[in-house]
Amino acid sequence: MRLLRVAAVVGGTTLLSGRLAAAQSTSCKSPKAIGSASDAEALAKGCSIIEGDLTISAGASGDDGIRLDGIKNITGGISIQDCPERCAGLTAGTISSSTLETVEGDIQISDVGGLHSLLFPALRDVHGSITLENLADLTSLDLGSLRSVNESFVLASAPELANLTAPPKGFDIAGDPARVRIWDVGLGSVDPFLVASSNAHTRDISVSRIPNIVYAELATSNGGTVRIEGNGHLTLGLGNFRNVSSSGGNGAGGQMLMPAHIETLNVSGLSAVRWSSSSDGNAQKRPGEYYTLGTLSVHDSALLTSLPMLWEGIGRLDIAHNDALAELAFPRDPDAARAVASSLRKIAVRDNPRLELEALSEDGKWNGTVETASWIWPTEDLETLVLSGVVHDTFFRPLEKIHGLTTSSSPNPAKPRVLDDFELTSTVPEFHCGTIDQMRMHGVFVGNYSCNGNSVDMVPPGSGSGAFRTRGEAFVGARNMFVVGVCVWSGMLGWGWFG
Repeated sequence: MRLLRVAAVVGGTTLLSGRLAAAQSTSCKSPKAIGSASDAEALAKGCSIIEGDLTISAGASGDDGIRLDGIKNITGGISIQDCPERCAGLTAGTISSSTLETVEGDIQISDVGGLHSLLFPALRDVHGSITLENLADLTSLDLGSLRSVNESFVLASAPELANLTAPPKGFDIAGDPARVRIWDVGLGSVDPFLVASSNAHTRDISVSRIPNIVYAELATSNGGTVRIEGNGHLTLGLGNFRNVSSSGGNGAGGQMLMPAHIETLNVSGLSAVRWSSSSDGNAQKRPGEYYTLGTLSVHDSALLTSLPMLWEGIGRLDIAHNDALAELAFPRDPDAARAVASSLRKIAVRDNPRLELEALSEDGKWNGTVETASWIWPTEDLETLVLSGVVHDTFFRPLEKIHGLTTSSSPNPAKPRVLDDFELTSTVPEFHCGTIDQMRMHGVFVGNYSCNGNSVDMVPPGSGSGAFRTRGEAFVGARNMFVVGVCVWSGMLGWGWFG
C-alpha cells in the first residue's frame, strides 16, 4: 500500500499532514517574523523542526503570549526582530515552549521591553550562545533542563528577574574559554551559574552587582578567571566541588577524585567565606583538599573579618583594602601546609588596617574543627613580597632563624628569599628595619628592595664590607661593619650609621 502525501500551506510555510506526518518529525522552513500569538500557534502545530532562524517581531501581540508548543528543534537561532538598541513593546509578554529541546544557533533576546516571562523548560542544548540582556521587565526565566551551551551565557540588566528555574548542578559551557556573565539581575541565587556539572571545559565566570543574594556557592572544578563582586553582605561558599572522573578506580564506585583548579579567583564585597568539608558525598580529610588556585585576590570587602585559605595550593596571594579583616587562617595539617608553602610565589598583603602580621600563631581553629595557623612562610624562592599595614618585627623571626641572621654568618642559599621585589611599609611605630636590612645585605632579598621607604644595597659576594643606599645617596661602611640593630637617620640626605 502506498502512503499518500498531503501538503498544506499555512502562512507561506509548507506543512505535512496525514500518516506520513504522524510517522516522522515535520520540518518547516523558517517563516517571516512571528507577529502574533495566532502566527506562533499555527507554526507550532504544524512544525516540530524549524529550518533556519526563528524571529519574533518586536511588536508581537497576544493575550496568551508567543507559545511555541510542538516545536522541538530550531536549526538556527531565536531572536527579536529589529531591536539593535531598545524596543518598547512586546505586548505578548511571554515567549514560551514546553517542547523545545535544541537550538542549533544563538538565543539572542536583548533590548526589548514588555517581555515578562521567557520559559523553555524542556530546552537541553544550545549549540551557539545564550544572551539575555537589557530586559527591564523580565521577571521569570525557566531553563530547568539546560545541560549544555556551546559558546557563552550572558544574563545581564534584568533588575526585576526574581524567578529562575535552572539545573541545580549547573550546565556545561563548551567555549574556549567557556564564558558566563551575570550582572544587574534581581535574583536571590546565582548558584546554577557557579556550578560546573563536569570539568571538561575551563570556565571564565563573572558575577557582579547582584543586590539580593546573601549566599553563593562556588563549585566550578575547572576555572579560568572567576570574578565575584558581592554586595557587601555576601557569604561565599567554597569546597563543594563536583570534580569526579569516571576513568579511575581509586574512589567509591570506580570513580576517582580529580584535582580541581581555578587559575584566578578575584572576589570583593564579601562578608564571610565558608568552606564545605565534603564533595558529593566523598568525605575529605580536610576542607580544600584537591583544590588549587593560581591567584587569589580578596579585596574591598568592608565586613569580612576572617579569611580561611584552606586551598591545597596558592600561587599568588593578593589581599588588599579589607577594612575589618583581622584573621588569616592557613591549614596547619602538615601535608596541606607543605603544599601551600611550596606553591606560593607572589605575596601582596596591603592596607588591611585591622590585620596584624606578627609572630606565627598555631592555636587557631576554623569553624571549631580545622586546625589553622596565622601564616605560612614559603619554602621556595618568592618572586615578590609586598607588605603594608600593621607589620611587627616578630613577623620576620622565622626568616631570621632560617637564614642564621642572629649572627653575622652568611645566609643559607637554599632557604626562602625574594628574587624580584621586596617592599615593606609598617605602620607600627616601634618597627625597625635593621634586621630586614641585614637580610638584604646578605642577599636574602636580591631584587628591588624597600623597607619603610628606604633602600639598602647588598654586600658583594666575598666582600667583608657592607654597603647600603638610602633615598638615592650611597654609603660604604667599614670592612667589619654589620647590622645589629636600629638605623639612626639624620639630615635630609638620609645618612645612616649602624652600631
